Amino acid sequence: MTTKHIFNNQQGLVVKGLHGLISSNPILRLDAHNKVVYNSQAHPDRVSVVSGGGAGHEPFAAAYVGDGMLTAAVSGEIFASPSTAQITSALSLIPTGKGVLFIILNYTGDALHFGLAAEKARAKGIKAEMVVVGDDVAVGRKQGGLVGRRGLAGCVLVCKILGAAAVKGMDLENLAAFGRHIVANLGTIGLSLDHCHVPGRTGEWESLEAGSCELGMGIHNEPGVRHIHQQPDPKHLVDEMLTLLLGDDTDRNFVTWKEDDKNGENGEGPVLMINNLGGTSTLEMSAFAEEVVSQLASKWSVYPTRVLSGVYMTSLNGPGFSVTLLNTSGVQYQVHLLTLLDDVTTATGWAGAHGGWPKGKRNLAAEAKQTEALLLSGTEAEATDDRKGPKNANPKDIESAIRAACLKVIASEPDLTKWDTQVGDGDCGITFATAAQAVIDGLGTPALPTTFASQTIASIVHILEPTMGGTSGAIFSLYLTALSGALQTQPWNEAAHSALEALLKYTPAREGDRTLVDSLSPFCKALKEGKSLDAAVKAGAAGAEHTRGMRARLGRATYVGDGTTGTEGLPPDPGAWGVAELFKGIQEGLRL
Repeated sequence: MTTKHIFNNQQGLVVKGLHGLISSNPILRLDAHNKVVYNSQAHPDRVSVVSGGGAGHEPFAAAYVGDGMLTAAVSGEIFASPSTAQITSALSLIPTGKGVLFIILNYTGDALHFGLAAEKARAKGIKAEMVVVGDDVAVGRKQGGLVGRRGLAGCVLVCKILGAAAVKGMDLENLAAFGRHIVANLGTIGLSLDHCHVPGRTGEWESLEAGSCELGMGIHNEPGVRHIHQQPDPKHLVDEMLTLLLGDDTDRNFVTWKEDDKNGENGEGPVLMINNLGGTSTLEMSAFAEEVVSQLASKWSVYPTRVLSGVYMTSLNGPGFSVTLLNTSGVQYQVHLLTLLDDVTTATGWAGAHGGWPKGKRNLAAEAKQTEALLLSGTEAEATDDRKGPKNANPKDIESAIRAACLKVIASEPDLTKWDTQVGDGDCGITFATAAQAVIDGLGTPALPTTFASQTIASIVHILEPTMGGTSGAIFSLYLTALSGALQTQPWNEAAHSALEALLKYTPAREGDRTLVDSLSPFCKALKEGKSLDAAVKAGAAGAEHTRGMRARLGRATYVGDGTTGTEGLPPDPGAWGVAELFKGIQEGLRL
């Protein structure tokens, strides 16, 4: 686990964070002494909805204060329940004429302090109810005993739905009953690659061993249902999580699912929430969401009518995520639940599309086919006749050369990645290998014909453009596009150099600047001079080797060092080396 923080002491951190939060929303106010964030424009003719708990789970709960969600949120210190005095102080800051609904996570401290606050409110003549959210399926009935399930990210859905229902005028008793119906139909399972770390604390938790993960870990580093010593691939991780949510384990199947509940055809349909525990990249979260949605459909015949993916309830910097499913059809209450979920809120922490959702199940496969059809129609409209110029002497030899070149590039990925991590942003190896694999996948298909030389090169460009990003992708596409055009009127050796000249019109990179041009340029010049392919390949390889120890004058590598420390030990330029390997692969492929 990472123990590095910007703020290495939690003293005053929570209050500082709350001050920062309210600065981003003009209707929010803060009672700093009691750590209460409240809506200064709360309507007096509605039930006030209040939540809270220990800090460290932001955006829950303070960032969910706003019209259409919470009226106030009370924060304790990190992972510590707020006191009863803090909670009761919140009631003096918000309207209470229509009553107060407390929504809390199922933890002992929260239950006791909020429960006592509710009793004190009633003693003062304020109507008060409490909804306790326990949605964790990692804790089975036997283990949970009298305590019940732990509260996890499902609480955020409860806050959103009940907050919207309060805006529509639902009274306190019905809000509380409605909330308990929702909780009974909620299930959440989490997974973390390591423990989170509290700023300023030492010796509390040891990191999980390398390569392991914890299935069902709680949001305060509590043990999970299973410690996995060797982390499986994402597909198997998702499979295990969904099995705990939807499987037939009688100790954990807290939510009853009928077939009609799963697809939205005869009801409102399930809601899926993918939650980032704080330390997972947004890119991985989106990929994880895709895997969850895909497996829900293929293995469980579950088609969510709403998918929410983002940061909803964290565990400080926990490197993990949780999956929540809400069976809306099981909520036997005469309200349109999905409308409440979709209603607009001014709470800054809520992330979700407010409209445009289809009725019934969403067919992602059909949407993908529709997009593919649009792309194909666009490609046809832009198509040009590239079946001019010379035919490839032996299409099988060309296919062999392309395959060998791509395999050579893929094999070099570890070195390219290592070197680019030292001198760039670390993406060169993956960029080259991904593009090479895409070209291999196109071999033997209509996407990559090998009859006409110009058409072959143009087809490679079509494959590379959507798969090879960054500067390298642009340079390859420019060069190969120019090469495809040149091959319609020129032999290979002249066309290669003409394409180089065309490329150099669009980039200032020249030999000696430590870029892939250091390999491409000598290769093309050798061909132009009438030298053999073997000689050209050697020239390209020598150019790549020459970049070893060379200081860059273009690209991100120019930021390596301060200009005074010398260049000893700098590896060769990854792009130039990748191009040289590609040339070697072509040479080897033509010899087969």
